Amino acid sequence: MNSPQAARVRWLLLCIFFLALSAVLIYTHNPAPDAPAHPSAFLTGPYLNSVGPDQAAIVWLSTSSDLPTTVTIENESWSAQFAPMVKPIPYVRAFLYLVQADGLAPYTSYDYSIRSGHKQLSGNFRTLSSSGEQTFTFALYGDHRSSPDDHRKIADAIAAEKTLFVLSSGDYVTDGRIFEQWLRQFFNPAAELLLNTPLWPARGNHENLGPLYRALFELPGNELYYSFDCGPATFIILDSNLKNADHQAQLHWLKNHLTELRLRRPRAWLFVIVHEPMFNIGGNRSHWGHDDVLPLLQEARVDFVLTGHSHLYERILPIRSPNGSVIQHIVSGGGGAPLYSAKTSPLLASGTGISVHHYCLFTVAPDSVAVLVKQPDGQIIDNFTVARSDSVNVVFENHPDKPSVPLPPISQQQALHYQFLPR
Repeated sequence: MNSPQAARVRWLLLCIFFLALSAVLIYTHNPAPDAPAHPSAFLTGPYLNSVGPDQAAIVWLSTSSDLPTTVTIENESWSAQFAPMVKPIPYVRAFLYLVQADGLAPYTSYDYSIRSGHKQLSGNFRTLSSSGEQTFTFALYGDHRSSPDDHRKIADAIAAEKTLFVLSSGDYVTDGRIFEQWLRQFFNPAAELLLNTPLWPARGNHENLGPLYRALFELPGNELYYSFDCGPATFIILDSNLKNADHQAQLHWLKNHLTELRLRRPRAWLFVIVHEPMFNIGGNRSHWGHDDVLPLLQEARVDFVLTGHSHLYERILPIRSPNGSVIQHIVSGGGGAPLYSAKTSPLLASGTGISVHHYCLFTVAPDSVAVLVKQPDGQIIDNFTVARSDSVNVVFENHPDKPSVPLPPISQQQALHYQFLPR
């Protein structure tokens, strides 16, 4: 005869069994955290990555991995169809669809259409230029996180500019480990822009070193630091989050790449894009890379360092390097995140930062780079040109009602002094 104690044990084991079975059923029949509740052929996208002179990556996200899908890329004289690769996104019930198109013509406009399941979406892009004489315009903005409405206004304004591509200096979402935030804070507000304009991203600190940044973008190299050419310019994207051995590997790559670039493209404009500024007054007062990265940029005669991280706009005075070259540093963190208070400083070209949501337009020609900084309503908040003169850059302040005025550079010693003055 069974004892009361044995009966209680059997009853507890039975309860544990049914609780475990319920948990399995709940997990099986409901989405995992961050997953969409209903199937969708286009969870977000399409968006454009790694568009070069002869190639393009078209990317979109779906909740299904097996939808019949055809992608057509064409223009008036050429047409081809592509089948996408499908990749799972880590820890999320969603999949990345990727078309990598090769054999395209430089600086040529292409239409593309995607038919997936019962839905069809279309876009357009232009490949990058392979000619060192081709003038083009690109946009820069960063720190998009937290406010989708503000981000949407800026992204729509950039889309209306119809630039060749857009650079982002990072911080796409509040917490880069949360998939839903990528949809709500970045991809969906920028949908119209990303549909027709290739994006070249840098990683910010809010991406939190998680796997989603690398899973959602298709980029060259190891995807954290890489480079691409366009017309008379080369763009180098760095990662200010890397530490220890990873940072040393980035330094090794950067030194070798800059040496190769100056041999291969001695007159190219060199742009470096990284999240944390090397010179910055308002907000975080960042000074990343002074000891090890900045000397490499000076030696290679880099022309521009474009950054974000502090949520405002700052143009640093042009800084003369020890070898006589001049670097123009820009902080552009007004892409939608809560704004920081601007500070005054003799380090800043206007004497003070500007605390507004904004984006930057760069028109790159063989011997000059013209820069307009605009609010989403079209108001211009900065206007200057960097021109080559006897292989040394000269910065000109542009004014609508009077001639442009050259802005003398300051020495590195002055810049460091101003950077660390008490606020």
